[in-house]
Amino acid sequence: MTKSNTAAAERPIANSTVSTGRASRVARLAIRIAANDDSARPKRVAVSANTATDAVIASSGGYDTPLGQGVPWMPIAVVGSLAVLLALTRVPVVAQALAAPDMLSRLQLPHAFRVAGIVFLIAMALGRLPALFAVPAALGDIATGIAAPMVARRLARGTGRRSALWFTAFGILDLVVALTLGALIRYQLIDVTPSGHAITELPLVLIPTVAVPLMLALHITSIRALTRPARTAPRAAGPVGATT
Repeated sequence: MTKSNTAAAERPIANSTVSTGRASRVARLAIRIAANDDSARPKRVAVSANTATDAVIASSGGYDTPLGQGVPWMPIAVVGSLAVLLALTRVPVVAQALAAPDMLSRLQLPHAFRVAGIVFLIAMALGRLPALFAVPAALGDIATGIAAPMVARRLARGTGRRSALWFTAFGILDLVVALTLGALIRYQLIDVTPSGHAITELPLVLIPTVAVPLMLALHITSIRALTRPARTAPRAAGPVGATT
């Protein structure tokens, strides 16, 4: 066997080793986060366990199944994660935390991290993602991430509920469009170059399988809170014996 053939034969093994190493590190980190959670918050534990599971599935090629040739683990992971997170909002301790007066504004702050959507543009520039997916997904996430702190600030001041609803609608639309385009490209229902295979590999696979369900759950929880009547603070009682 020539040196070039030997290198070609060893390359898949090397890639598999790298993926397995990444999965191991991500899984250990996620489990450590859950284990160190003294308050055992259900959502944090669920997200950590989901991250570890997705890392293992991705490293074994589970998300690389062609359409119609096996179990479509990617959509199952997205829908399943979202369902679990929404179910957890019904757990009494979580529901009590979500009912806190300042929680509505705090629900918007995690979306600020969506400015990291610029990674899609970087992956596109490196030839790993098609522009049809990368451009709308990145621009939508970046716009949402920039707007999130401003929306949160207005809600903290007791105003901006209508604009928060528009922000939430835009954020959900951005995620749905990204998921739809990603599925169409990934399962080759739209023929583009490159194929978008990178979205099924670590670390990018953690975006649709972990981050997107979490952001959708936050948006849906925000809608529930925003459509409830705003609470008004009770009037302070006057001094005992005071007359009017």
